[in-house]
Amino acid sequence: MLTRPNDELIVNTYGDAGRVATAMNNGAKMMVELYFENVGDSSLYGTSVYGSQYASLNFQEQMIAQFDRLDLPIFIGARNQYGAFYNLLNQDLDSNNLIREAGGKALGAGEFSDISDRLNQFAIDNRFGVHTVSLNLLMSSHYDFFNTYQNNYALMVEATAAGILSYLGITP
Repeated sequence: MLTRPNDELIVNTYGDAGRVATAMNNGAKMMVELYFENVGDSSLYGTSVYGSQYASLNFQEQMIAQFDRLDLPIFIGARNQYGAFYNLLNQDLDSNNLIREAGGKALGAGEFSDISDRLNQFAIDNRFGVHTVSLNLLMSSHYDFFNTYQNNYALMVEATAAGILSYLGITP
């Protein structure tokens, strides 16, 4: 299911009507956040996937493998990491709020700030959480972003779906 059912609706991460609550209330086991990263260097490009420092890289690696299989550009990190990354920690918690709060009790939901505590009471004691990764489809700051996106849209959709299925062990 989509936590943002249409292009017009803006859905917050936090709160009873937010993305985390929607996923948890619907029994989701996993969630993928899609976005386009914007950085200061317009020469950087490619797809990258970030996940919790407290989980394996398997989900991220399965996603990136499908983008690689379709010859889509992959972001290579400073230490030659090939598209699959852990997000940074802040106060020993995952810095990505969607990944952290969706992780429930195991990832410290509600512990990061007063707002996360106040708005995510439903997640604080959730023992299961939702395994979440953040998929940066392309760098929107890349000088050729629009053409790359336009020319590869269908392949990016295919790679995303195939990555999820691969992680679940489902062959299309």
